[in-house]
Amino acid sequence: MAILARAIYKKGVLHPKEPLDIGEQAEVELLIFPIRQDTLADVLGFDPSDTKALAASAERHRRAILRMAGTASSDEPHDGSVHHDRYIYTASWR
Repeated sequence: MAILARAIYKKGVLHPKEPLDIGEQAEVELLIFPIRQDTLADVLGFDPSDTKALAASAERHRRAILRMAGTASSDEPHDGSVHHDRYIYTASWR
């Protein structure tokens, strides 16, 4: 029987966050996956306190929204529902 449980590692000992349904002194095997805790900078790809980078990101998103809405230049196709990644991530059209 497999049990999935979260634990905290402290001073060399794993402490389960909830009771485990196993016998006292039971020998078990552990497969450990550290839980990743991303910061806002990890998610955004830049430090949010960097106002220049934040403004550049906001401008890229503003332009992408305008292109998807069909209000940008007429040389790009206005098919945001089909090619939204190309608008947002500025991929080449050809």
